[in-house]
Amino acid sequence: MRTSLEIAICLALLSSVCAQDRIHPADYYPLLIGAEWEYEDTGTTATETITGIEEGLFVLEDPDGMKTYLSSDTEGMRVHKFYVPDQDPDLEWSYFDPPLTRYPYEMELGIEYESRSLLVFEGLWDVETFVVYKAKFQGFEDHKVGDRTYPLCAKMAIRDTSRSVFLEQTIMTTSTETTEWLAWGVGAVEKQSHIVSWDIINGNSEESIDLRLIRCSLLEENLPIVSFASPTADPAYMTDASSVFISGDVSDDSQVMRVTWEDDKGNNGLATLNGGWEIGDVALEWGKTAFNLSAWDSCGNVAAEVLTIYRMTINEPPHNCCHEGETLGAVQLSGQGLVEDLVVELTCNEKAICATNLQVMEGGTVLQFDMDLKNSGAGTWDMVIREASQSELVRFANCVETAPFCITEMREAEIAAIFLSWTSLPDRNYEVWSAADLGGQWDVIATVPSQGSNTSQEVSPTEVSTCNFFRIRALP
Repeated sequence: MRTSLEIAICLALLSSVCAQDRIHPADYYPLLIGAEWEYEDTGTTATETITGIEEGLFVLEDPDGMKTYLSSDTEGMRVHKFYVPDQDPDLEWSYFDPPLTRYPYEMELGIEYESRSLLVFEGLWDVETFVVYKAKFQGFEDHKVGDRTYPLCAKMAIRDTSRSVFLEQTIMTTSTETTEWLAWGVGAVEKQSHIVSWDIINGNSEESIDLRLIRCSLLEENLPIVSFASPTADPAYMTDASSVFISGDVSDDSQVMRVTWEDDKGNNGLATLNGGWEIGDVALEWGKTAFNLSAWDSCGNVAAEVLTIYRMTINEPPHNCCHEGETLGAVQLSGQGLVEDLVVELTCNEKAICATNLQVMEGGTVLQFDMDLKNSGAGTWDMVIREASQSELVRFANCVETAPFCITEMREAEIAAIFLSWTSLPDRNYEVWSAADLGGQWDVIATVPSQGSNTSQEVSPTEVSTCNFFRIRALP
């Protein structure tokens, strides 16, 4: 009888609760058919399973067949009765009158809640056990069990006492102090109890129990889904503002408990959860700042995303022209906050050519590069500034032109002279070369300033008489 009584009292007094300034404990201790918890204490394990509903009560059963009958509704979470297998059927059932409230429907931070009840064994009506149960929600706490950290557990402090009376004489007392950490939607992930008992036959005894969760059917392994939405959904963003509003979306199979952020400048904080998440206005330094976002769910799964924000100003470059096949040299982008890991790209008709030798000069205010346009063809090119992830930061349309370079006309002029005409660019000089044969020596016979989009030169009869081949070269 003593063993059955102690088991019943201890199970009634080992409880779970939840967290927040004002919380609903049922969120932290879900009673669902099929839910199973397995705990370990110094090498031994204990399993609890909600096997079904009987007479409107949830049945929590262990492998030895002991059953605890619970309810969870607007009256709170209450313990109604116990079934403990015994050789004497009269000792198998015990009842709380009234049902013992483990914790009410709603709890406030720092408030101690008390429940009093009488535990009666069906076959021992002359033994009465008076139970006083007190529970206090102490706040939120990240709690690590094994290799898993459960964020924002509800930390509960529980004290329960019982006194058993037979023929108006106290025959047994039990006092239990328990600290529990309850994860949202999971239940107790750890229970630390100190139990002191006295009975009329054996006197005093005490023990400490530390039950740590090693398996639970309510745990899931899927990472939260977290993303940026403002100021962009892309991996990178550029602005010249001194601050930026950052927000996004987050979801999970269980419950998102927390979203945190930190940047590579040493700043960090906690995002506000409001369906999605938001950080608010964050100050920006000139240059590049990487924001690292972490989303935690109630099962301890963590997902991370990164947004790189560039605080820069880039002035629109002057229009640049060169002939196709030339090197576009010493194009400069001026501005503030420029960094070296930018990628500069020329794009024309879905074709892109990337700059290769970027260099930040003059304290980070000038970006200079050369770009090889050989085999690029003629066209009008956009200059696109990208970051390493290939996210486009800014685009300058039609800022580079690669003009064709070819001889457009070659004919005999008067008095045996040769007339040459070719495509050209403004403010360029061109050399006319000649040779007696293709494999022979080539000589410059004229230097001609540009005459606009087309330039021409007449070769004198004297020069023509000794030359059979001509070519044109554009000077830098």
